[in-house]
Amino acid sequence: MSESQQIQKNESPLRELQLGEVFFLIKNSFGILALSAIQPFVSLPRLMSLVDPGKTRQTPQTLSAERAATLIKGLLRFIYRDRYCVKQSLLLFRYLKKSREDVALYFGVSKHGDHLSGHAWVELEGVPIAEENDPRKSFRVTYSYPAIFSSQAR
Repeated sequence: MSESQQIQKNESPLRELQLGEVFFLIKNSFGILALSAIQPFVSLPRLMSLVDPGKTRQTPQTLSAERAATLIKGLLRFIYRDRYCVKQSLLLFRYLKKSREDVALYFGVSKHGDHLSGHAWVELEGVPIAEENDPRKSFRVTYSYPAIFSSQAR
């Protein structure tokens, strides 16, 4: 495959974006900018209160949860390359919550020897979304929103 064919192949998903998806990406670009500005300075509960649309009127979403996750993940991968799970989870949580989906956001840690790693993910109707592997198998939940009111930790 020639270099020009490879470039065209890599660009083709952008050409296939619908107008609503372009607006979705633009809107989430501003969301990323806002999160980047405030995230280092506020506590996690305060951040969640800002991200949660609360009792605002229900907004019917034009994109499926899977498509929204794909677009958000692609945008964040383009900007950050890696280590963007918190922003991805916050943006996806907000989008799904606006349509009153049964959605929850989780933060977890895992220990590998002396090394701790963290991860954030969203569950839609109790199933992780936008994840290659089930994070519940690798990470112990340290914070959830809404809070888990169960004696059993995940």
